[in-house]
This record gives sequence, C-alpha cells and structure tokens, in this order.
Amino acid sequence: MNLSYNIKVLIMKILLLILIITFNIAFQLNAKDDVILSNEISTPVSYVPQPFDVIHYDVTADFTKAPSRDMTGVCRITVRWLEKSDTNKFYFHLRSLNIDSAFYEGIKVVPLEVGTLSSAIYHYEIDYHPQILKDTVVITIYYSGTMSSESTDPDSSWGGVHSRNNILFAMGVGFYNNYVSATQHWMPCYDLPSDKATFHGKFIVQTGKTVASIGTLTRHYQDSTTEEFEWTHNFPCSTYLYTFAVADYIPVIISEDIPPVVVYSGPTDTNKVKFVFRLLPRTIKAFENRFGKYPFEKAGYVMTPIGSMEHETMVSYAVNVLNYYYNIKDTLNMVGAHELAHQWFGDYVTCRDFRDAWLNEGFAVFCESLWLEDIKGWDSYLAHHQSQIEDYLGIYAAREGIFPLYDYPRTDPSSNYPVTIYYKGAAVLGMLRYELGDSLFFGAINEYLKRLAHGNSTTDTLQKICEEYSGKDLDWFFQQWIYNKGWPILEIHSEGSESSNNLHFLIRQIEPFVQRPYVNLPLEMKIKYSNDSVEYKMINISNWDTNFVIEPVLGIRNITYNNGPSLRTLVELHDYGTGVDETNNLSSDIIAYPNPANNYVRLLFKKIYANANLKIFNTLGEEVMVLDFETEKNNEMKLIDVSNLPNGVYFIVIHSGKNTDTVRISVQH
Repeated sequence: MNLSYNIKVLIMKILLLILIITFNIAFQLNAKDDVILSNEISTPVSYVPQPFDVIHYDVTADFTKAPSRDMTGVCRITVRWLEKSDTNKFYFHLRSLNIDSAFYEGIKVVPLEVGTLSSAIYHYEIDYHPQILKDTVVITIYYSGTMSSESTDPDSSWGGVHSRNNILFAMGVGFYNNYVSATQHWMPCYDLPSDKATFHGKFIVQTGKTVASIGTLTRHYQDSTTEEFEWTHNFPCSTYLYTFAVADYIPVIISEDIPPVVVYSGPTDTNKVKFVFRLLPRTIKAFENRFGKYPFEKAGYVMTPIGSMEHETMVSYAVNVLNYYYNIKDTLNMVGAHELAHQWFGDYVTCRDFRDAWLNEGFAVFCESLWLEDIKGWDSYLAHHQSQIEDYLGIYAAREGIFPLYDYPRTDPSSNYPVTIYYKGAAVLGMLRYELGDSLFFGAINEYLKRLAHGNSTTDTLQKICEEYSGKDLDWFFQQWIYNKGWPILEIHSEGSESSNNLHFLIRQIEPFVQRPYVNLPLEMKIKYSNDSVEYKMINISNWDTNFVIEPVLGIRNITYNNGPSLRTLVELHDYGTGVDETNNLSSDIIAYPNPANNYVRLLFKKIYANANLKIFNTLGEEVMVLDFETEKNNEMKLIDVSNLPNGVYFIVIHSGKNTDTVRISVQH
C-alpha cells in the first residue's frame, strides 16, 4: 500500500510539472503576442492596446511672442507601464516643432523619429528603460519652434494652431489631415483618443493678454512684462480635447451655479455674449434632466475666429456665429447647445478611435433636437429631425457620397467629419428612441454614460448596453442603420376597390444599397378626410413588398407620409395615387431625388440604359444640358450637377435605343 501510494504521488508530481511547463510556455507565447501587439502604434482609425498608459501631462508653454506662433515649451509626461519588457516603447506625436532634448526619469534620451510628415502615424519613440525599476515614470521633453496647422492653405486649414485677428488659438482636430488629432501641433503627446490623461498647463504671455484653457484657472501671476496663467484639469481627457486661446479676452460670467458658465470674449463682444448665451444654464439643466449631472468643473466657451469645437470645458466658439445669433436676436444658441452636448457625448465618453466619430457628432445633433423639445415642445423636436433628414438626403448624400456611419471614407468629397455622421447619426438615434421608447432609451443611454464615465466607447459597446438594458435584440437595427450605407427607398402605390370603399396599398422597397430589405421600418401615414379630420396610421415594413388595406368611413382628401406625431423616419418616398403630385415622375422607370433639387439631382434608373443620351430642357423647350451615359445594372444611380441652372422647372429627356423616358424636376437654389 505505501509503495502504491508513493508511485501515485510521483505520477501526480510529474503531471503537475508537465502542467506547469505547459502553462509557462503558453504564458510566454501570449506575452510575446502582447509585446508584438503593443509594439504597433494605434492609428486614428485603428485602436491597438499599448503597454503604457499616460496619466498626466504637465506643459509649460512660453507664448510671449503671441499672436506669433513661435514658442518654447517643456512637457512632462507621467507614464505608467502596464507591462515590463525590454522591447516596449513609449510613443508620442509632435509636428513642425523641434525637440531640443528629452529625458527618461532624468536620463537623457534621443527620441527616434518614425515615418514622414505625410504619414498618419508619424511619431517619435522612446525605449523602455528596464534598469529603472518603477511602474510610473516621467518623460520630459523640451521643444521649440513655430507651431503650425493641418494645412498651409488658410481656407482649408482647421486643426492645429492659428494666428488670426490678433488671436493665437488651437483647434483639437482637423477636417482633412490623415492624423485627425491636432494637439501634436503645440505639445508632445500620445495624440490618440483612446488614452486619456489629466492636464496642467502653465502659459506665459505678454502682460495684457489672457489665456483660456481647459479645467480650472488655479493660478494667475503678473509682473511688469509677462503674465502666467495656470490651468488644471483633474479629469482624464483625450488630447484632441485640449486647447488654449491667447488674446485680450474678458471672462464674462453667465452663471455662478454648478457648473459655472463662463465665456471668454473680446472686449467689444461682451454684450453680444451676454445676450446669446443667457439661456445656456437652462440648456445645461435640460441635458442634466436627460443624462445626469454635468460631468466637469465648468462650462467654458472662448470666442475664436473659426469654430466651433468641443474642447473639454473650454469650447472654441466662432465669432461669426455669435454675430449671426445676435443679429437675428436668437438666444436658443443651437451651436452652443451642440457643443455643450459634446461634454457628455465625446468628452465624458469619447470614441475609442475615429471610426466611431458618429457617436460624438450624431448624439450632439440629436441633443439639439432635445433642447428644442425642452424649450418649444415635441413638434419642434420632430421638425428639427425632418430638416436634418431632408438636408442629408437632398444635399449632403449627393455632395459627400453614400457611406455607413461607422468607419466611413475620409477622402474627398468626404472628410474626417462629413455631415453624414451628424445628420444621419441624429436621425438614427431618433429612430432608436422610437424603437425602445423613452423609458428604455434614456435609461440605456444613462447606463452607457455611467459605465463608460471618463473613458472610451465603440458602436459595439453602445449596442450591447442598449440590448442589456432593454432586453431586446438590436443587431438588426445597428446593422441596417449604422454599419450599412444608404437608406430605404419606397414606392407607394394605392388603388380603390370597385366592390367596396377599401383602399389597397402596396409599399415596395427599392434597394440600391444592400441586398436585403430593411426590417422593422416604421412609416407613419397621415390621412386627411373630406371633413378636414385627420387620422394617423403606423405601418411596419419588413419585406420588399408590404400590402395593407384601409377602410375609410369618409372620403379621403389626401394621404401623406412621414409627417405624423410619432417620429421622423430616415426614408426616401415616391408616392403614386395618394394625393402627391405625380407629374414629378412622368416615367416610372426613373426616379429623381431630391425634387425640388438644389445643386444636384440623383437619378435612380430602375432598368438598364445602354448608350443613353440625356438632355435637359427648360419650359421654353430650350436645351440647357446634354450628356451621354450608360448603366450596368438595375437600380443604378447617377448624380447630375444642376448648380448652374437657374431656379425653375425642367424636363429631363433620356433616349436609349428606341425608348424615351421623361422626368420633370424643379430646381430651387
């Protein structure tokens, strides 16, 4: 028995040893994989976990030559190593400024420049120092030079540092730069949204200048020639949301409540600021009622020559917008409300990388509608959504291209911030609100903000939280509205029955964008009867063809769609026989949209047109445009530029073989 026991113990020890060796090999393989992964820097549109976490930036910037863009600075970056490996590197970005020297915990190092300025991942690298046995280290970078912006063309330059109208200021992102985040134009930083850090900035300027920045003004010192402004922000913040502005500003206190509201204004604009921003404390309350307490120490705005941009607690606000609102006596301040909403959506919770930028902009535009709902009522909420949908379908889809909300193209005619992610994003959120109902929708969004507070998010995270909170499968919703491009296009046919007063309807989806029909698509009918009474009917569309019948008790005067009291659906409609002017589409094989057109009209060809010739005639029969084209498949689209045509009615005549089709359009610029 003892011998048998000893043999069993020996076998168990051998098995345990094999298990330990196997585990160590697996662990080393995984560790190696992590190291390989962490040695790849993230890109603006591709998040890669890093072996480090930036905890804090402490920058001293000498702007005594302002409004010149010449400066000197020192930036102390507190970095926590999440793993220890000789192959680890710390990455930072800096553009057009010179590195004078750099130190790793007091040890002089030479940062390695990687890539070219034209690259989206142009950056510097500093090696991990294994001999320094500390998890948290300070990397110090001394630098100087002339700050720059994303482009040398003043008309297209937005992100980076500008000197205009005697104001020196920074904008945190660019519209056309391939690296998006633009704080690297004035301070060394890991300039990607996934790594949030607290901030302290000491700005030195000439006496008489004022510096506005993020956080709280914790120190102001003045001597005979210079002034120092120290701003401290103790909340983790993505670097693209850092900013500064230097000018002869006067801080205008709008409210001393919590949070305080302050606007940094030019001396001649203080009365305008007091008027335009006087309702902003109410806007804060409106959003707090929906999304919880304002998440930061102040709500700040600074007047800049261009904008607007949602820098955390210090929004850059365009002076021309201020003048516009003041001249028309508008205190709703929709731009101010939009940027305020970003403090929750974009700042408090930030997209992990810029593929998900719609989460920032779609929510901010959606919140504009909520602000209107709060102050003017539900009809204004719906009207705002309707206006966005009309502008998106009628103008911007044609101008920018048709693409998804998530991971959209960024090259011309699109950009880093195309209008699509604003207007389509807001419309989609309005439909998600309708799908879930107010209790579940706002409950889920509050849970989203609570879980991800001062962190990052993705579209997938939003979907999962909404599903968990509501108990509903929303994969169909996110797939068709966010990950797929385009929108549903519907043809509506109706006819009366000879044997009864019933009206038979057929709604047919024309889908040039994806290969399957939209599902759970709500479309609200408005039926107006001969005695001027009105009835609303909600139709749920989930197939290529949807048939239904209504039994009117009175004569019907007309029927319209998507203008009821419930919601506005992102949908393109083409009606037949329901009270809508059918002369807009004389040929049933071609659909023109928008109609009236502004600068562009899209033609949807339901059949193939080979070697076709298109002519446009005005009402006098004069030929005003000619072009040749052909299509290769059914439901193909062509974009026609009508920007040079005067306002009026036109006929598009298309010859293809022996067939002639005519479409009537109007142009209204």
